[in-house]
Amino acid sequence: MKNLEGIIYVRLTAGKSLSLQPKFVGLPVFGGVDWETGDNVHKGALQKGFSKNRCWAAWKKVGVPGGAAMDDEEVYPRHLRAAAATSAASRRCRRGGRTDDNDDDVDGGDWDWLFDDDRSGGGGTTTTTTAAADAPYRRPEIMPPSSTSVEGGGDGDGDYGTVRLRRVVEDLMVDEDGGGNNDDDVDGSVHEPMKLPESTHTLLFTQPMHSFPFFFALTIASVCLACLLMALSNNLIKQGDDGMIGIPANVGSTVRAAQYLSIFIALIMESEIPTGLMLLRNIPPKSFRSKLSTKSYGLFVVSALLRIILGYLFLINVFVVLIQAKEVLEIFYNILALEFLIQLDDIAFVLSKMDVLGRRMQHACTAKLFRMEFEKVIKSEGKRSRAGICLKSVYFANVIIFLVLLTSVTIGQRSGYFQCHKITVDLGDGVWEDPVLDIMPPPGMVYSNDFTLVFSYFNGVYEQDGTHRGRPIYKERRKYDNGLFDPNWWTVPAEIRYSNTGDFWVFTHPWLRKSGGSLTEDDVSFIFRGAFVSARTLFIFAFYQEKGCLKPRHISSYLPTNTHTRAHVFRSQDDPWLLRSPTTKEFNLLDVDGEWQIWIGRIEKSRLVYSCALCNDDADCNLNGMCNGERRCDCKIEGGTKYLGTHCEVKLEDDACGTITTEIGNVVFSIQYFSPNGSGQPSRLFQQYNRPVYTHIRGMPGVEEGIIYWLLYTGRKWFGIRVNLVDMNITLDMLAERVKNFHAFWSNAYSSVTFYVSDSTTRDSPVGVDFYKIGERGNQFGPFGALYPLQRYNQTGRGIWRCSGPPTGVNETALP
Repeated sequence: MKNLEGIIYVRLTAGKSLSLQPKFVGLPVFGGVDWETGDNVHKGALQKGFSKNRCWAAWKKVGVPGGAAMDDEEVYPRHLRAAAATSAASRRCRRGGRTDDNDDDVDGGDWDWLFDDDRSGGGGTTTTTTAAADAPYRRPEIMPPSSTSVEGGGDGDGDYGTVRLRRVVEDLMVDEDGGGNNDDDVDGSVHEPMKLPESTHTLLFTQPMHSFPFFFALTIASVCLACLLMALSNNLIKQGDDGMIGIPANVGSTVRAAQYLSIFIALIMESEIPTGLMLLRNIPPKSFRSKLSTKSYGLFVVSALLRIILGYLFLINVFVVLIQAKEVLEIFYNILALEFLIQLDDIAFVLSKMDVLGRRMQHACTAKLFRMEFEKVIKSEGKRSRAGICLKSVYFANVIIFLVLLTSVTIGQRSGYFQCHKITVDLGDGVWEDPVLDIMPPPGMVYSNDFTLVFSYFNGVYEQDGTHRGRPIYKERRKYDNGLFDPNWWTVPAEIRYSNTGDFWVFTHPWLRKSGGSLTEDDVSFIFRGAFVSARTLFIFAFYQEKGCLKPRHISSYLPTNTHTRAHVFRSQDDPWLLRSPTTKEFNLLDVDGEWQIWIGRIEKSRLVYSCALCNDDADCNLNGMCNGERRCDCKIEGGTKYLGTHCEVKLEDDACGTITTEIGNVVFSIQYFSPNGSGQPSRLFQQYNRPVYTHIRGMPGVEEGIIYWLLYTGRKWFGIRVNLVDMNITLDMLAERVKNFHAFWSNAYSSVTFYVSDSTTRDSPVGVDFYKIGERGNQFGPFGALYPLQRYNQTGRGIWRCSGPPTGVNETALP
């Protein structure tokens, strides 16, 4: 078709007719000259189709032709053989003994390359020429010995031609395939000659060690290695809240898909490992020294191993990038950056060939050895097959390792393994004076239903309990020891979780609502999902709210045989949130930034403070404790000083400040220790909200039997409360149960029994904090009523409490 297009183009240009005469029809097929235009068709389709390379390919498929075929005068006439021999001899004379691999491209369909030696015709004996004359055309190891007669019956010339043809074709098949058939040949694969890679890494063994190209190549290799190591080190020092190497808590579906696709992209882009293995496999010492006798094979091996090391550093970096990624573009940008580092040697080589880096580099990178073809080693079929399988196995092993490791990370993310399982939360100073409660306390509780919701009451430790929409659900823990609330007690923990209806995190409680009205079926379902369902809880559900927020209803109608199953049937149409984060798709609560919205009868702004309650090292324990194997802080006790809190952040000086006294009135309170089992040496501190509880010793007026005064912390404020065991009709054992499950809101810490309240503070003790006496209460006053300063001269910042020595009046019973 190319010949025909060329002929048509020339005739159109010359203004000749396109209606070819019959004698011109053979030009595209056989070649020749168009005498009307002078156009010379050098090579016809027939010549191209029967060129030397195509004949080799055909013989490779069908095998070496037998002698009978070549002896047939109709197949290869004798006068053509003589002409081919004469042509070959003259061509050798013109070239001075050189050969040209591209003879077929010039001479078209000449057959003289096959029978290129001088032979005598006729008779039964044919004598070959010297080996030197035949050397340019055949490999010496398969040539007939010099001056050797080949005996054969019949026409010796035909017999020699057959032997010659068979040996030449076998030799070509060895050169093309590296020796013999193998599994790859059966599959139709093509084995090209091995050449040195065009890379500055090659200069490490092809250039003298004292030369500039060698030092330049060594610099490029060092830069690649250093950059990959620095990238890996930088990624590994990233530490998440779970103590891992910065692995996000979870990722979205698009990021997940990009992670798995990037595995195959990275393995396709990475070529250093296959190149290094191919060099070591296909250029053994013998072949290397036969071509590059002056070069060091040891440096060649080092260069190949360097490629393999760089390749695996690239793959390790890619894996770390994938498991740390949170965005799709972040994955692709980082992989492209790593690919640039690993291709720095190829870029430097190309620039050197363009004479950008100097003449010496250009000469080194354009040397003839880069065009040198290395002779492949002839191996047995079994060894060839095993070598091919080994190279493929390395590639697929990398794929499998990638997939297994990434899948394990995916499973961990979906199960919440990489989340911080325990957090500490400070909800701020927000106050909602008239919260809407769906559930009221059970009978026997002395507190009224006049609750004031101080959000700091819910400060403290929250622990993961399940997941929702791929994110953890954090549930409140009790303030006494950060453990679980007693399921038989009526206090129900609050939750921090991801919203059901929007892209934000919420703080919520199943018994608190933003507005009044009947308790709907959706509300009941939400209560069952969040509350501890017990006989006592169901009894509480049966009570009505005096303000009309609850209407009488038969709660049991909502309860199936399996309460948990029925609870999942219902779906709340709205999140009864009390605090709501900015819009975010973050899977990790600790990564959520910005101001939250708080509901205090209206929406206002608030800022939450939250952190992981687990430690990674001693610094996370504020150097006041040691981080143990469970990632919890074991706080120090040094003399009369001990440390409290999840991070040992609260300092308690027993010897100096175990007892405190008011500046006016000489009212004395002291911390208390108790014995956990009710006997023996008291060792456990009575505390709430990670602060000690101070018990009245003396000085308060009107103290009666059965009345206890406590000074306790409630998340942000210190309250002075009065506990009347007689009015409450409870024993010390019952009081101990209440103390364990104490919650400043559900125990109604601010009520008629509260007589002191402090400013908001995060100090370790009441010392130095301003206190107020609670006076009149009502709508005209603030959320804590009329407050009268207790410090001397009403001086702000003076405080009323002073440290007055070690604890006094220690209780050795199991009070709490």
